[in-house]
This record gives sequence, structure tokens and C-alpha cells, in this order.
Amino acid sequence: MKETFQKVIAEPCIRENLREIKNEVLLIWGKEDTITPIEAGRIFNKKLKNSHLKVIPKGRHGIHHAHPEKIAEFVVEFLRKK
Repeated sequence: MKETFQKVIAEPCIRENLREIKNEVLLIWGKEDTITPIEAGRIFNKKLKNSHLKVIPKGRHGIHHAHPEKIAEFVVEFLRKK
């Protein structure tokens, strides 16, 4: 699955389609994620015009299991700005 995802995010046509998304997007990434590296988050953040990237410094893949409180904090902060 990791190899498949890496191929998907590497596809230029997929990345270019991200520019078509106009909605505001909150991206939450684990800095120590070795399955979907932070570089993927940076690519999404760059390509999605209205995106906000929040990084959990010690976060690994599956950050929703290990850091639910921090994720909730980011989501609440994001929604309050609306």
C-alpha cells in the first residue's frame, strides 16, 4: 500500500488536479511519518491554494491514534476561524 500511495502522489497529473480544489483544507501531518513522509504534506500544501499544514513534531503514521487531542485542537482552531 505504501508503494501505491507514493506512486499516486508522485504522479504529476494527480498533483496538478490539486490546484482545482478551491475549498479551504486543513492538512495535519506527523513529522516523523515514514509511510507518508512530511514531504507529501508539503506538496499538498503547496498545490492546494487554500490549505493550512499543521505538523505534529513527534507524529508518526496514524497520528489520529497517538495524538487525538492535538488533532482536535487543530480542527477546533481551524473551524473557529470560519
